[in-house]
Amino acid sequence: MDTNPKDPAQASGRPAAKRLKASHWFWGTIAVLLMITLALHFAARLQLGKQRAEGEGEAASQTAAEAEAKATQVEHWFAMAGKEAAKVRAEIDPMLDKAYAPVYAGIPAYMDFHYSLKGEWLELGAAAIGEISSGLDKYMFAGLDKRLDSVAADLGREFDQRYLGVVDRAMAGLPGGAEALGPVVAGALKDSKSRITKTGGMVALEAVALKGMTKVFATKLGVKLAAKVAAKTGTKWAATLVGGGTGAAVCSWTGPGAAACGLIGAGIAWVGTDVAMIKLEDYLKRDDFEKELRALIDEHKAETRKVLEAMLAERGKERGSAAKVAVGEVALSELADADRQLACKTAGSLLVHYTGMRDNLQARSPAQVAALEQGLRAQARDHLLAPWVEGMEQAIPADPDQLRPQVVGSITVTVEVPPGLREEQEAWGKLTLGTEEIVFDWAAANTAGGYVLHAGAGEATRIAPSVRVALELVQDRGWKHRNRTFTGSASINVFSTLAEGSGLAPRVEIRLPTKPEGDNTAGPTAIIALSLSGVMLPERALPDFCTP
Repeated sequence: MDTNPKDPAQASGRPAAKRLKASHWFWGTIAVLLMITLALHFAARLQLGKQRAEGEGEAASQTAAEAEAKATQVEHWFAMAGKEAAKVRAEIDPMLDKAYAPVYAGIPAYMDFHYSLKGEWLELGAAAIGEISSGLDKYMFAGLDKRLDSVAADLGREFDQRYLGVVDRAMAGLPGGAEALGPVVAGALKDSKSRITKTGGMVALEAVALKGMTKVFATKLGVKLAAKVAAKTGTKWAATLVGGGTGAAVCSWTGPGAAACGLIGAGIAWVGTDVAMIKLEDYLKRDDFEKELRALIDEHKAETRKVLEAMLAERGKERGSAAKVAVGEVALSELADADRQLACKTAGSLLVHYTGMRDNLQARSPAQVAALEQGLRAQARDHLLAPWVEGMEQAIPADPDQLRPQVVGSITVTVEVPPGLREEQEAWGKLTLGTEEIVFDWAAANTAGGYVLHAGAGEATRIAPSVRVALELVQDRGWKHRNRTFTGSASINVFSTLAEGSGLAPRVEIRLPTKPEGDNTAGPTAIIALSLSGVMLPERALPDFCTP
């Protein structure tokens, strides 16, 4: 029997075809499942990345919000502290009343001294050596300087105690204290308190200011006393001469003893006249002099009050600056890098504006200065930038006149005269810049028939941004003809005449057409060359947190 198949296909039969189809399905399924798995992994990774980014964004946003909330809370504490400390001003008047009480109480004793024979002679002697106010010091002003120093020191100490007391109570009222806000906040508050403690005393500054005021006051009173003493002395001499003449007549009978009798008589006449005049002046003028004395003391007391108020205001300003630094440190502590970079970008833009103004007179126009100040004000409430903004604002002069251009050095006027108006003679001119007048000496005509006039500006003269420029030019025409006068004027915007980036000492040229006086025809054209300058402004830099 033949066992070998003749057809291989028949040998394999249908089962072989089925096995091939099954293999395809098997591997196809594996491939599909792999692709699905890979797609799911990719989608999962994408979703996880998105969730992670959202989570980080939410965390960063939450962190920035927390930092802002902490900064706002600390800022509120310092604001309340400043308001509480400012109430110390109400204690100035009671303290001054107490300090000046011995001065007012000493007035009657001084008046008795002033209107006595002893006081008369002592004040006369003191006036001779320039110490006319010694009686005032003894009876009225003894110890006033020390009492005022004590007032200043007590006010400063009370100011800081109130200020720090509010901050301490606010921290104590927070569960966990300042440490609950984090180490950065606690450290910032500690540093701020340390700065306040180190600048605690106003004594040195107040002592100088108040003692200076007392010295001026004593000098003012001394001048009045010296005038009174001089007036009384002149009157006394006249009265004594009359009395001395009478005494000499009385003593003439004594013969050899006439000299001694005359001396004694003159002394009696002098003292008697002195006593009589003192009593008369006491009766007639005491009340008026006492009123005048009290008015001067009231004036000195009021001036002292102003000094103390100004010192407390400056103290509050210093504390406010320290508070801004502390708040800025809190805001920076947990700030996202993107927010820090944004703040630095804002500061950089403002700094570029300021640097341009610092280095170039052309950038100091009122409009540009106002734009910078507005930009700074817009960032003044930013916790991070507030300390830096304060420093920038302090760099800009409070008085706008300080930013005005100054005319310095020589001024030159070049006059281009048309052919029909030329004369081979001299010319003279007067230039008006706003309210300032500059006169030019006579100058001979040049080879082109024109003139070049020179003058010095004298002291540096500030001119307004928009200034009226006027020129009067007088041309000599010889003895046969009357002089010819040309005039011209215009309002000039000084800043518009300056080139961008021209620096702090630019030289500007102003072309000014003129007309003959009484005639509407064209006259010479004057080219006015001015040298300008501006005040130096302090250098400023980016905030420290912007430095790499």
